[in-house]
Amino acid sequence: MTGMLRRAAPGACAAASRGAIVVVGPCAAGKTTLVQHLAQVGVPARALAQEHSVVPTLFLRYPGAGLVYLTAEWTVLRRRRPHTGGWPQYAAEMRILQQARAAAQLVVHTDSRTPDAVAELVLSWWQHRGRTAAPSTRV
Repeated sequence: MTGMLRRAAPGACAAASRGAIVVVGPCAAGKTTLVQHLAQVGVPARALAQEHSVVPTLFLRYPGAGLVYLTAEWTVLRRRRPHTGGWPQYAAEMRILQQARAAAQLVVHTDSRTPDAVAELVLSWWQHRGRTAAPSTRV
């Protein structure tokens, strides 16, 4: 981490009174990395392996949490994790993730973003999410 992330203001997450951030998305989209970055600045977050679940609504077990969906193009995901299953597995993950993506409050394309940039974007959204009228944001 380059040190670009700033610690969340004291009580920022509690003040939002919305639980934690739940991160979903296909394998190799950056879920674990994002959660690690957010933990370093005191933001409660959890990577949910929704893509490996047979329950397409697993994300609903976290009411009040901010739902963030990370995504990337198939070619990028494959380059990041070449040993992961092929196209059939990816297609199955996309089917399982359909409802989570539709329900996500923030969708982030990680293809050309660094982990720090993704974390900054999510942190900014988290700190301002109660102040915007839009139910979801796609970036």
